[in-house]
Amino acid sequence: MTYKDYKTIYRERIEKQLELNRQHLETLDYEGSRLSPSFQIDNMTRPLLRADSTNVITTNDLLGSSTSLSTMANNNSNNIQTVSNGEGDSDGITVLFDIDNTLYSKYTGIQKMMQESIMHYCVNEMDLDPVYAHELMEDYYQKYGLSIKGIMQDFPDTDPLRFNAMVDDSLPLQDALPGPDHQLRKLLLTLKQNKNIKKLWLFTNAYKNHAIRCIRILGIADLFDGITYCDYSAPPENIICKPDPRAFEMVKLQSGLDTFENAWFIDDSFANIQTALEVGLNHCIFIDYEAKAVNKYEDKSENLNSKSTIMATYSIPNIHELQSIELTSL
Repeated sequence: MTYKDYKTIYRERIEKQLELNRQHLETLDYEGSRLSPSFQIDNMTRPLLRADSTNVITTNDLLGSSTSLSTMANNNSNNIQTVSNGEGDSDGITVLFDIDNTLYSKYTGIQKMMQESIMHYCVNEMDLDPVYAHELMEDYYQKYGLSIKGIMQDFPDTDPLRFNAMVDDSLPLQDALPGPDHQLRKLLLTLKQNKNIKKLWLFTNAYKNHAIRCIRILGIADLFDGITYCDYSAPPENIICKPDPRAFEMVKLQSGLDTFENAWFIDDSFANIQTALEVGLNHCIFIDYEAKAVNKYEDKSENLNSKSTIMATYSIPNIHELQSIELTSL
């Protein structure tokens, strides 16, 4: 069997899984499996996108419409309703949520699935030696917090949206997240209904396809006001992700925050928490899977698990413990 045959088999497997994932999204009909009509993507409300022949799940698929697999193309300005963020959120609190390993547990195995998917892509599409590919991806993650940023720097011929399709979009999330998280939905509803909280906003290093698929499966898609994500389609120098401080400035702008003083930030990455504190986002919650209970840190110079001298406001062992924290006053 030739190498080309292996590559063909890989692509056929990915194509089949993409179709299964699309079909799964179409079957979702439970509460919270659809985005709110006012959900903001790219500072727009539910953009309609043009399509061509590349196999990627479109925004329309993610929103729940029944369409074929097609490319994430540029926004069609004739089909977009713009949304103004007004003069900012000085009159309420915005809660910024990471998604992966935050809104769902790291014990789902999705992170391992992602790592394996990246490796399969590197070996089958980029023709890299497995050992070298593993070392390279580790290096990229340490440097940039995201593999695709390093790949685009060193392998500029890579199509980032094709990478996204064959890596993140092809993950069988429905196998790891079998249905809605009712406990999480109840918790978020409590926040959403509180008069002191203005917005629940997603802040992720994933591309929007993966991010929205996660919240739809979890049954919480209708509770968020919008998303700031890593735009894989941007030029390499403009691919901005946490913990880059520019990512925090981007979420501030897109979510309509006047100041970080009016926000809480929840993430499972200590590096991201560090940067958040450094840029002035002083109300942070670290999802620490090593924690045994909810911990509050009054002294920002305390050491958290010997990881850093910069402290989060709280650490909690999982997202469900968020119910133990008062987020309605700053």
